[in-house]
Amino acid sequence: MDSSPQDSSGEIDLSEPGSEKASVEESPLPTEDSLLVSLSSYRPRPEQKSIEDYITEAFAWLLSLREELARDFLEEKVNVQLPDENGQGDNSPVDVAWSTQVSFSESRPDMISEIGGKTVVFEHKIHEEACEKQLERHKKGLREDPEYSGGPLVLITSAKWHFRNPADVKITWPEIHEWLGARSAGEDRMVQEFRTLLESRGLSSRPELQETSLRAYLHVQKVEQQVKELLQAVWSRTEKWEFMFAELSHLDKEDTELKPRVTSEGRLGIQFNADSSNAWTPGIFAGVHLDGDDHKVEMSDPELGPDLAVVLDVGEQIAGMARQRFLSGPLYRGLSSRLQEEARTRDWDVVDTYGRSGRENPWHPLTIRRPLAEVLRGKPSFEEQASAIFEALEDGLRFLLKDGQVREIGLKGQD
Repeated sequence: MDSSPQDSSGEIDLSEPGSEKASVEESPLPTEDSLLVSLSSYRPRPEQKSIEDYITEAFAWLLSLREELARDFLEEKVNVQLPDENGQGDNSPVDVAWSTQVSFSESRPDMISEIGGKTVVFEHKIHEEACEKQLERHKKGLREDPEYSGGPLVLITSAKWHFRNPADVKITWPEIHEWLGARSAGEDRMVQEFRTLLESRGLSSRPELQETSLRAYLHVQKVEQQVKELLQAVWSRTEKWEFMFAELSHLDKEDTELKPRVTSEGRLGIQFNADSSNAWTPGIFAGVHLDGDDHKVEMSDPELGPDLAVVLDVGEQIAGMARQRFLSGPLYRGLSSRLQEEARTRDWDVVDTYGRSGRENPWHPLTIRRPLAEVLRGKPSFEEQASAIFEALEDGLRFLLKDGQVREIGLKGQD
């Protein structure tokens, strides 16, 4: 019987006959170069898409570790002319340093690059335009801050129709995705990981628009408008919502509203908030989930489409403690356990994303949901549908508030 070949260390060599045994051992990364270390210190900001910061950190990490790639990116995509040497007489390339979320003057750009005394400022946007005032602050900082000077302002967005606001250089994420693919030819694992990240967020080269999608487009818009009109009718029953404010004294009627359009969280409905300076302590959403991607939840039944949903919204400070401590503590865990246990005998499904690796949104950790189609089934008229939605949302909210756990959370935040 043939035995497997072994090397001098006694380890089995599984390489092909005639080939050299490959041994790839990379040196440990310095702490400051570790993507995981960088992300572990990341703190999401209210009204800020966390995915923008996440992609920024990943891109800066890639460019920091792939120096030749970074120089090519600056020369080929940003049109920055780099010195041939670092000025120290040893013919080595000029050093390029990358930083993220750096404050200068009155500005805080997503990323900066420093090359031989010149600063390049980057502003990154995902599926939205940059604010003109924000870009002007970046330019002012470049002009006035003595530590930074000389380089261009670079805007990276999802698509070219987001290029309306002023920047010296404008690039799209799909262009970067395509450039990286041509540059690395699939040989660099770090590059491929970043390209995969872009693909997962719809930031790669655009697929062809299909005829079937075009035919469905107007229908989808019409459905969204119909849902909005139904929710407006539901919200207009002002006196019917008094039970929420009676039960939760921390809520503020002035800061509770029907969102007039689909938000970046993919939802359309009523946002019950405390006062705006302390909004999610906790906040509660009641309405329709059109897209669960931001909340890291799938539709309860994808075949039936959007969900009717009640969502617990959690700020950075809640119940007198930091959010992470709250989510891992007895108040939240008790609420989640009670809801999941009782949901077995109800029409609702409960999703708690806290602690799910890669599928967690700590701002919106708890969702109570059921398919909207089931709620509207057998209700042909507008009035019947509006009543059915109100009754279902009221049931979901009372289910959430039962046993006084949410009230206790709100009261602790007022202590």
